[in-house]
Amino acid sequence: MFTNGTDEQQLSFYDIERRARAERNRVIAACVRSLGGEFAHWIVATAARLVRLFAAELGRRRAAQALHALDDHALADLGVRRSGIESAVRGQWRTEDRWSTQNSIRRARLQRQAA
Repeated sequence: MFTNGTDEQQLSFYDIERRARAERNRVIAACVRSLGGEFAHWIVATAARLVRLFAAELGRRRAAQALHALDDHALADLGVRRSGIESAVRGQWRTEDRWSTQNSIRRARLQRQAA
């Protein structure tokens, strides 16, 4: 198992245990260093994702504020009711007219096919 470099003398149990502990500590330290780098990468990626989400939410809130500043006639020209501003800003908005929705879907398909 462990020898001190010569074949004549066997190591004592104490020396073997001391070397085994030192080796175990080196392995654990290497694992911790490896995981520490991965953890740091995860922290940076998560922070970047949170910053992007926060910026997107800030943009949606500013858009909602701008729409709330419009009068009802301007909102009607856009096809949005005041109660539907949040839905429109968050992309969950549906038009009142079924045919205009279908036409916009057809236009989007044609644009994708042309691209």
